[in-house]
Amino acid sequence: KDVIDADYDVNETADADYENKLKNIKLKDNEAMDQLNKLFMDILITKDTPQQEVIDKILDWYQLDSYSKFKLEVDFDDGTKLNIEDIQ
Repeated sequence: KDVIDADYDVNETADADYENKLKNIKLKDNEAMDQLNKLFMDILITKDTPQQEVIDKILDWYQLDSYSKFKLEVDFDDGTKLNIEDIQ
């Protein structure tokens, strides 16, 4: 089951959902985007960041030691995509 789930799309307005069951947090729209921006500003990943480094940064930010399923999809402003999916 998803313990942490985030989904967002930024066009003219922010459309975001953020849920962290570990901390009993469930946010939508601007509140969700504010929380996700904290993550993005801290981990600072790019399209060239190695996959394991991305996973490690996100796990560290959430203070997690492990995961059973990790899925991340990022569409960067320049049109490139970063897709990571790992099951342990």
